[in-house]
Amino acid sequence: MVSPPVLVYVRPWNMAQFSDLAQGIWPDVSQVHVSEHGAVDQGGLKTAFYAAYKHISEDLQPLCLAEDQIADILLRCRLLRSIPLRRARRLLLAAEQAIEEVLDHHKPRAMLSITVDSYILQIFYLACQRRNIPFYGLVPSFINGYFRLTAMGERVVARDVPQQEIDAVTEQLLSTSYKPDFLPKSSHALRTKARKLWRRNLVKPAYFEARRRLSGDPLNYHYWSTSITARRYWSLRIQDYDGCIPRNRTDLPTISLEKPLIFLPLQMSPEATIDYWSTDTSWIDYEARVLKLLKTTADSHTILVKEHPNLLGFRSPGFYRRLAECSNAILVDAGVSANQLIQISDGVIICTGTVGFEAALRGLPVYTNSAPFHLPDNVALPLEELAKPCPARQNNITVQKLMIRHVLEGLLPGEFINDGSWQQGRNPQSEMINSLRQAIERGI
Repeated sequence: MVSPPVLVYVRPWNMAQFSDLAQGIWPDVSQVHVSEHGAVDQGGLKTAFYAAYKHISEDLQPLCLAEDQIADILLRCRLLRSIPLRRARRLLLAAEQAIEEVLDHHKPRAMLSITVDSYILQIFYLACQRRNIPFYGLVPSFINGYFRLTAMGERVVARDVPQQEIDAVTEQLLSTSYKPDFLPKSSHALRTKARKLWRRNLVKPAYFEARRRLSGDPLNYHYWSTSITARRYWSLRIQDYDGCIPRNRTDLPTISLEKPLIFLPLQMSPEATIDYWSTDTSWIDYEARVLKLLKTTADSHTILVKEHPNLLGFRSPGFYRRLAECSNAILVDAGVSANQLIQISDGVIICTGTVGFEAALRGLPVYTNSAPFHLPDNVALPLEELAKPCPARQNNITVQKLMIRHVLEGLLPGEFINDGSWQQGRNPQSEMINSLRQAIERGI
């Protein structure tokens, strides 16, 4: 009897990397690559998807998806929510048919993938759940030297953590110089990255639209969604972002010291950490949500707004101007460390951003309705609590170590490279493979 294979979701730029991971985790099990990219799809997904889309009828009903699940998929996917509803639903139902066909044919024992970042992967995840097929979604971590297993942002308790490791990571994270590896290391690197993002986006709309139409693959999620997103953020010149560099509260311009000072670190958007990880879906239209929040707190709070270092200049045209026009907003230079602003603030507002964890670790109140994985229950305050006086800062080493344990139980040792730069032989994955094998043996 043939042993069931492992289904491995790949894209052209990470096929070798995920093949290497799957081979290391399941050395005696065959693997089948599935992808919406025909060049790397071995499982028949692309062919089945186009066949289903061609023959789908207006009144077609879903095979297994409930209407509330369909509504959630349509809302969270950056492609589906950007195109007419009728066409979006047709794409979704065609994908469901194709995915059910692939799973019926291959009957996999497990599925290995990046974390859910599209309607294709969300449908795969839901179908795997229904069939009791383990779905292992991978994503890097904000703590250097670790990665995370999660499908849609949920916390997965993957291991037991020794006290020695908790102590070491606590010391690391409480250092004022700590910075995750994925952030620019200097102001020069930050500005260089911003210019590179802007230059690349100048050609993206035309390039990916042409790629979509001339490749014979007009429904390709990556080509289509990238073209739409690039158009939204396209600007003939790099957008100005002028922020102050405060050393303390007295450095802040036009500040009312009678109001609580709240730090709002902007997150990358559109991004899976907002689209799929937030239980509060009002953040999905991220820029509109930020501006609404500033408007509703105009009379009660002063808000420090800092751009994400990896997204400087890559917002919709006019967003920075609209931010600056908010009477209670103070824009802070993107190169200022989050820890520096945590020290002078009375509270932090986040969607799912890990700056919230850094703030809570230092005893600062954190406001969110999004249930981020990194905050234990009862640590975060709902946004509605902003109407009350901010609780006093509380530094407690016992609480800090409980928070570190909470996070580390959901992280695994190893470096996961998720930007397409992984190279065979140059970036060994042995630690990741060992961590994943142990977690899978644990029965997660």
